[in-house]
Amino acid sequence: MYYSTEAESNGNGLTIYNKKKTIRELGKYYQKCFDAFGGNVNREYMVFKGKPDKKTFLGFYVLENGKLKKKKTILWEI
Repeated sequence: MYYSTEAESNGNGLTIYNKKKTIRELGKYYQKCFDAFGGNVNREYMVFKGKPDKKTFLGFYVLENGKLKKKKTILWEI
């Protein structure tokens, strides 16, 4: 099983697809990229589980000290 995210590449229209065997490896990868290149601390990552042809959306995650944590959803009542 794989965990993956998709990201846009610097506005040039290319989609980058990253996959790792565990969600922990995915978090370490993004922390390494953040330390090297900087970026938005509050960035959300759309995380999927499964192979690229059959993936399931797990939710939105944020990076906290090298770990991807599921973002808490806030439901508003109208």
